[in-house]
Amino acid sequence: MTIDMVSYSLKRKKSKDNKKKYLNIFIFFIIFSVVLIILSDYLGFAYGFFNPVISPIKAFSSTISLGVTGFFNGIGNISNLEKQNVSLTRQLKADQSKIVTMQRYYEENTYLKKQLNNKYLVNKYNYIESQILYYGPTGTFGYIYVSVDSKSIKIGDSVVYENYLIGKITNIYGNYAKVMLISNVNMQVPVYIKNYNAILTGSLSNSLILNDVTQFDKISVGDIVLTSGLGSSFPKNLIVGYISYISPNSSSSIRSVDVNNAINVNNLKYVFVLINKSQ
Repeated sequence: MTIDMVSYSLKRKKSKDNKKKYLNIFIFFIIFSVVLIILSDYLGFAYGFFNPVISPIKAFSSTISLGVTGFFNGIGNISNLEKQNVSLTRQLKADQSKIVTMQRYYEENTYLKKQLNNKYLVNKYNYIESQILYYGPTGTFGYIYVSVDSKSIKIGDSVVYENYLIGKITNIYGNYAKVMLISNVNMQVPVYIKNYNAILTGSLSNSLILNDVTQFDKISVGDIVLTSGLGSSFPKNLIVGYISYISPNSSSSIRSVDVNNAINVNNLKYVFVLINKSQ
């Protein structure tokens, strides 16, 4: 082994010894400082002397402590926020439910006010409010089903909305009833246009059919079609629709006349069953 190699080996060993020595000093210093921090409040006479050394260590410890405390406080705050969020969500749902209920009452009240504007019907009939539940298989060309709350409702009663004829009760099933619409092909409604009487029937199209109109009946497109009250099937002067088409004059004495339904049942949520006050 050469002298240089021996010298290098000695220097390396010395370097390791120095590092170990410095590490031991550093560890001792840390332990000593921690002890001083703990005893600093009790060793008042030494506090001023060791304060320059202790202060940075205490500041560092305080920073770490605050960080740890802040971390756990943050976790606690997140938990509290989650609880508040659940509570607010429940409150929001409750408020939304109240709004929906108030909106329903408002709509019912609005419908009822409009209905009561017809003084003739109000004086002669009681109004039973009914909610439209669903439509029959043929949609607005056939039947609707409505809720009923009164035992006084019977088959044949007229169903209206404001001054418009909707149909009539054909079946009653406990707390709901089946209503045949005027658009049903089996419906027949005695009507009049100006001074001319006719029978209106439903169809499988968007138009109603006006029957028994002759070449001599002076009617025009746009004329209003009203219930005549004949046969006591429906109250008089309910609006049914408006003439939309009249066939040209021909050799036949009967004219083909189409009528547009005055009201779209799809847009309604509530209707009214008319019950004669004299019954």
